[in-house]
Amino acid sequence: MEIEMDKEAAMARIRAEVMASDWRLNRRRAEGLRIALAAVATGAKGQKSFRYLLEMARVALAYQEKHGEAAPPMVLDFLKQALAQVVTVLEEDDLSDEQGTEIFNKVHLSFLALKRQLAKPEVAKA
Repeated sequence: MEIEMDKEAAMARIRAEVMASDWRLNRRRAEGLRIALAAVATGAKGQKSFRYLLEMARVALAYQEKHGEAAPPMVLDFLKQALAQVVTVLEEDDLSDEQGTEIFNKVHLSFLALKRQLAKPEVAKA
């Protein structure tokens, strides 16, 4: 059953996860975060870079959910970084397209590095 969440509640949920000192994502927290990302995506500006930023966060979250505690810590590190940037973009009313693209590029480089790390056989076995 999919629960709906308004944009303010979604922002609060994402902020709470970014600030959380305990970053073990149990099923309930992961589900709330997934719903929050979907909620901010529906109200997202037409900015392509922001939509891709959300997608990278969703991919990392899905990986974490699938692998649970067996997921390397770097997945949660990336997820936290991506969520922090989502909050930054959503809170900045006067964010230019160039600034949005710069944020996307930074996170995208981290995402590509994460994918390379996860592709290594010794990391995949961990």
